[in-house]
Amino acid sequence: MDNHFFGPIPEELGRCKSLVKMRLMKNTLNGTIPAGIFSLPDVNIIELADNYLSGELPMQMSGAWLETLTLSNNQISGRIPSAIGNLPHLQILHLQMNRFSGKVQEEIFNLPWLAELNIRTNNFGGEIPASISGCSSLTSLDFSQNNFVGEIPRGIGKLKVIELLNFSRNKLTGPIPVEFTYMASLKTLDLSYNNFIGRIPTGGQFLELNASFEGNPHLSSHSSNKVIIAGLTGALLTLLLMLLLIYVLIRVYRKRKNSKIQKCSSWNLTVFQVQLDLNIEDVLQCLNALTHRTLLVGAVLEMSTKGQCQTVMSPSND
Repeated sequence: MDNHFFGPIPEELGRCKSLVKMRLMKNTLNGTIPAGIFSLPDVNIIELADNYLSGELPMQMSGAWLETLTLSNNQISGRIPSAIGNLPHLQILHLQMNRFSGKVQEEIFNLPWLAELNIRTNNFGGEIPASISGCSSLTSLDFSQNNFVGEIPRGIGKLKVIELLNFSRNKLTGPIPVEFTYMASLKTLDLSYNNFIGRIPTGGQFLELNASFEGNPHLSSHSSNKVIIAGLTGALLTLLLMLLLIYVLIRVYRKRKNSKIQKCSSWNLTVFQVQLDLNIEDVLQCLNALTHRTLLVGAVLEMSTKGQCQTVMSPSND
């Protein structure tokens, strides 16, 4: 890899039956891939990514032990041959960033060990095959930046170990399958820039997903409801905190007030005890004295009043 190789791949390599691994990525290789390479009996890795390879894939393939096939970032065109189904041990198939077109062959989804399928940035079209649900070994599926139409197959929920699903930048329509909510292994879901309609499902796995739905003008979400709920929750929390603060202040105020009242009551009681430390005889004497003084004042006032009246009524000496 990355050895500055250039030119076409020699046809002789397709007849090298003892070849086990071919790793020639990140060079400047061009031309077509020798057809015999895909049918070598013992080869298990073919990595030719990041070159300038062109042409179409051969119609015949029979690599019984091929596990990894990466042809990404080249200029390969045409359709994926149905012979891809003759690679029973294939686990990784990377065909992204080429010029493939047509429909995705259903034979791909009959491969029992296929874990990673990436056909991003090509010219594939048509509907996503319903047979995709039969490829239960898939952990990563990237169909983004193509021309797929129609709806996502309902059987997508049968992919029990899938972790990444990317259908972004296609022409997919219909509602988002509710099956996504039950796919416990799903971590990343990208459905952006399509024509989905309806509501985004909620709950289940959607609570943990790293999901993207932007670019779907007819797709409605619960985001506005979430904003309202979040706002109400925040307002309610603020109100509760204010009530709690008021309650605490009232308790503190009452405690201080009671403390002052107790202090004042104690002080008044002390003064009362000091000032009124009298027996009953002293109280009676005070009352008798007060009564006597009152009678004397009344008599004096009465005499004074009579004297004034007599003075006013006596005749003048004139």
